[in-house]
Amino acid sequence: MSKLSVVILTREKERYLEQVLASLSFADEIILVVDSVRSGSRSEKIGRKYKAKTFLHKFKNYEEQKNFGIEKSSSDWILNLDSDEIVPPELGEEMETVIKSKNYNGYMMPSKNFIGNRWVRFGGLYPDYHIRLFKKTKGEFFGSVHESVKLEGNFSYLKNPVIHYTYASLSDYWAKVKKYSTLEAERDFRDGKKIPWFLYFKIPLRFTKLYFIQLGFLDGFYGFASAAFLSYYLYLKFAKIKSLEKQCA
Repeated sequence: MSKLSVVILTREKERYLEQVLASLSFADEIILVVDSVRSGSRSEKIGRKYKAKTFLHKFKNYEEQKNFGIEKSSSDWILNLDSDEIVPPELGEEMETVIKSKNYNGYMMPSKNFIGNRWVRFGGLYPDYHIRLFKKTKGEFFGSVHESVKLEGNFSYLKNPVIHYTYASLSDYWAKVKKYSTLEAERDFRDGKKIPWFLYFKIPLRFTKLYFIQLGFLDGFYGFASAAFLSYYLYLKFAKIKSLEKQCA
């Protein structure tokens, strides 16, 4: 009989953690990887309440952290969740059904992404498919910043979305834009990637795509802010790479 382990990373993100763990009653095992070298965190206390297996593991990058969680799991299926993603009952039931099938090695899952309490439906933020559910022996994480699953074999799509409280507010959104643009710039600089001048044209093109072609304007001010932030993300990344190049010249 197929069993399912849920792997969750937590790094000072406990606002939704209890709701997340409470939504996982269908899972056979919960692996909670806490970015810490000291025990006694609030994440650990919440994890114990829901019988999660908690591991302290100092953060290096997202790829390494999540693969560590997979290694600690004991089931043949893995569900990858963030500590701000809640599984509705209908999605849990759907996953219980599909893991009994031997037809696919993984499943793309849609996400309903929220800014605060506002579901942002357009501008590329829905359905926002990613492989979240996969056989342990057929998938692993790669990518030190925006990690994703490298899957061996075929996959299918789930119908029901996970609820993702992606950004607590617009200010939180902006803070993450600055944080991840720095991480991505540092990674690309280490990898020796150069920024030709014509790549700067991607900035207005991205805004046009998100706001007009992908109908971001239908989300009102939130849609405009999201398109602007994600477009400016490119500028920040390019500028930070140039800055690093000058420092090392």
